[in-house]
Amino acid sequence: MENDIYLIGEVGREITLQKVIDLVAKTDNSKILNVHIHSEGGSVYEGVAIYNYFKQLPQGCDTFGIGLVASIASLIMLAGKKREAYALNNVLIHLPSYSIEGNADMLRQYASDLDAIEINMAKIYEAETNFTYDEAVALMREDRMMTNEEVVKFGLTIQPYKAVAKFNINKNENEMNKKTQQLINAAKNFLGFKNLLVTTADEKELEFYELEEGAVIEVGVKAYFDGADADGEFLMKDGETYIFVAGELTEIKPVEDDPQPEDKDAIIAALEEQLAAMTNKAVELTETVKAKSTLIAGFQAKSKTAPTVEKTTTNKEETKSTNASAIANLRNNLKK
Repeated sequence: MENDIYLIGEVGREITLQKVIDLVAKTDNSKILNVHIHSEGGSVYEGVAIYNYFKQLPQGCDTFGIGLVASIASLIMLAGKKREAYALNNVLIHLPSYSIEGNADMLRQYASDLDAIEINMAKIYEAETNFTYDEAVALMREDRMMTNEEVVKFGLTIQPYKAVAKFNINKNENEMNKKTQQLINAAKNFLGFKNLLVTTADEKELEFYELEEGAVIEVGVKAYFDGADADGEFLMKDGETYIFVAGELTEIKPVEDDPQPEDKDAIIAALEEQLAAMTNKAVELTETVKAKSTLIAGFQAKSKTAPTVEKTTTNKEETKSTNASAIANLRNNLKK
């Protein structure tokens, strides 16, 4: 059984105490545990819990930095009896900070919390390295990368080591601030790594900090937008829509396909059939209107000729009366 475990990702998300316990349960507890770390940091409280868990393991552990070992991840690294990392590495530690809103009482409480976290971190550095307490605090205040010589001098590793810090506490969870991200990118560029940058339809950039140039973008990867976790919908130049929740790509909406030529022909034929049917219906309605108009005209004509009939009857009666008078006159003339 191999006695190696790998902690890759953000502390508090991909790296949690429960996941670490589950990984360790699958190893041989009669042999020292090898812990390989690649993390930008994360939750202070989760990181301290993992550090304490490794420290109490009966078999002990050795830790190995295999990429970024930043901020609270560097404290996890310090749990190892033997600590190693690849050459050409640096480390950055700095003071914790809050991104918060609140009234004066809340801000004073947050400041008190930060002071307590700062003290605890400095004590761990003092206990596990060659730092004195004051040296650890002073270096955290400087907010700068340590040289390879300083890393070895102060006992973080036994050979040149690289780690960068992530320590922007946002309420209950640490999130990487812009300055730290810039430092991480600078360190990765120094080692020849290039983050994958993708331009959106409105000429802005999404930075997939876990991916290198040329990598395939899939659901589950993480990205920054304007120095913070990407969140919401982003229309891409190819027409796809990327949907992010708290920095993680949760959905890729594909481009709606245009109808194929054969589909267009079918659509045109169907529309032509509909037009022909509507035309026929219009013709039928026109004929119906004409028929009704003819009926109405006939009825109106009959209504207008009725007095003429009455007048004709009168003329006939007058004619009869005239004829009768003429006959009477004729008879009188004959008598004479």
